[in-house]
Amino acid sequence: MSAVQFLIADDHELFRRTARSFIESHPNWQVCGEAGDGIEAIEQAKRLRPQVILMDINMPRMDGLEATRIIRRELPDCNVIIVTQNHETIARQQAAAVDAKGSVTKSEFTQGLPATIKRLFESPVAETVEGARTETSLTPGWVRGGALGQLVREFDWTKTPLGAIEEWPQSLKTVVRTLLTSRFAMWMSWGPELTFLYNDDYARMTLGKKHPWALGKPSQVVWKEIWDDIGPRIHRVLETGEATWDEALLLFLERSGYREETYHTFSYSPLSGDDGTVAGHLCVVTEETDRVIGERRLKTLRSLAGELSKTITEEEVVSCIARCLGENQRDLPFTLLYLFTEDGNEARLACQTGIAEHHPAAPESIPLSEKNLSEKNQPWPVSELLNGKDSIIVENLMERFESVPSGSWDKSPWRALLVPITSQGQDKPAGVIVAALNPFSPLDVRYA
Repeated sequence: MSAVQFLIADDHELFRRTARSFIESHPNWQVCGEAGDGIEAIEQAKRLRPQVILMDINMPRMDGLEATRIIRRELPDCNVIIVTQNHETIARQQAAAVDAKGSVTKSEFTQGLPATIKRLFESPVAETVEGARTETSLTPGWVRGGALGQLVREFDWTKTPLGAIEEWPQSLKTVVRTLLTSRFAMWMSWGPELTFLYNDDYARMTLGKKHPWALGKPSQVVWKEIWDDIGPRIHRVLETGEATWDEALLLFLERSGYREETYHTFSYSPLSGDDGTVAGHLCVVTEETDRVIGERRLKTLRSLAGELSKTITEEEVVSCIARCLGENQRDLPFTLLYLFTEDGNEARLACQTGIAEHHPAAPESIPLSEKNLSEKNQPWPVSELLNGKDSIIVENLMERFESVPSGSWDKSPWRALLVPITSQGQDKPAGVIVAALNPFSPLDVRYA
């Protein structure tokens, strides 16, 4: 048998290197090429014609699923295997949706890839038939829905207080089926540990990295970081049988690797067991994070634009900026406005918000001459903006200044954005705004 040729498509160099090392440790496997995004994967596939393409999903320019569709259409002899961090059930569904020949989770890569290659080249038909037979024999017919429906069917519920899925009470089956088939984001709890179940829309909208880990866990474990906020509401529903309602409630979720400012409108409703007593609760929810934060930022921009239109002198402009930016200390915990002197040798503090005078992070002037460009003399790298940079992100503020004000939050910002003040007809900026950033919100295009 000739060596199987692999193309590795993944935007993380470390994974490509790890995958290459593993593949080349097999005597009949060879890596013929690598790609860092979907478009490059297509180009490499057409040029190299590999027998197997290991395709990551989340990549820049073009994701792996779209790249797989194109490759399978234009190069039907190429066997694409989806390699992803998603749960194996979701990975299988994603692979099937784009006509990939298989899927492997990254957590089980070294165990799963050999078995997948064996099925692919030795007995694909027999394995497919056997897999279909096994799944059919084990699948409860009442469980429907998308990816979460499949997860619920395959989950080992005997390890939870709910017990074997075939033995669930009719009341639980009914509400779970409603949950899984709904197009509205929902989650629910049931039983003595308030076992957590949810649907596809809730996974996409709110869970983030907690999906699919959260399925079958106690609700208090899933939402440990906000249990002080939602726990009393849930227990009130369980004790009284009365529903709750909250609109745009602020909750600090830890679903993306950091504590995040989020807003949710939701209702908790009681769920009754077969005996009529309250056995759990159902949450129907809409996340409103983008709306609430977007409206807050838009209010600041509108206020600033409206006020600036009425100004004439430099003093009025500076006063206007301080007043408008100071009203939004959630998105801008503190700000500094520096104006450059005419000779370009110094940046002088014109106004500040959210930070005390003479604070180490708010010096009255920053020297810009060549001999004073050391970090000691420049607490902020303002001079870099004079060299044409559009903006500068400064991180680790607590290490840089020991302490900085937190604005409206209980946590100080850890990074700031430096933006030049420019106007038409000027070759160089007139000054710079230093804006500390919300520690609970990502720096993305919406922030800009």
